[in-house]
Amino acid sequence: RTVAAVDNRLPHQRAQDALVAIEAMHLPEQERFKEYYTLVSGTVRTYIEQRFGVPALERTTTEIRADLKRIDIAEDVKSQILLFLQDSDLIKFSTFRPDMDSAAYLMATARFIVEATRPQPAVEEIDTPDRPTKRRNGRQPRQTSEVAA
Repeated sequence: RTVAAVDNRLPHQRAQDALVAIEAMHLPEQERFKEYYTLVSGTVRTYIEQRFGVPALERTTTEIRADLKRIDIAEDVKSQILLFLQDSDLIKFSTFRPDMDSAAYLMATARFIVEATRPQPAVEEIDTPDRPTKRRNGRQPRQTSEVAA
């Protein structure tokens, strides 16, 4: 009996790893632009689906535009996502042939989208000498008082 492995990485980690793997294929150098754009675009669509619950793999860019209106991310990032998807669609569904710079820009934009929308770690309170916040050894921090001489 075979047990499927569970991928416990967060969506942004999976996306970042997938983009590294795609880059390692060197598809643009082989002039395999359609395949490259399809893989990079698919990675970002999968990320959007996993991160925000938007079925991006099954939707058109126009439908995703409507979904993005309901997501709490910066407007400039939403614009970048839409431009990225439109550019990808142009290559995937037409005879337009991009150049190496366009392919590099696509990858940079994909990385920007993932980084700009990944969950931010919670900021923990910091221990300061005048206001300790953590317990030590299960006890409250010692309070020191100055003794007048």
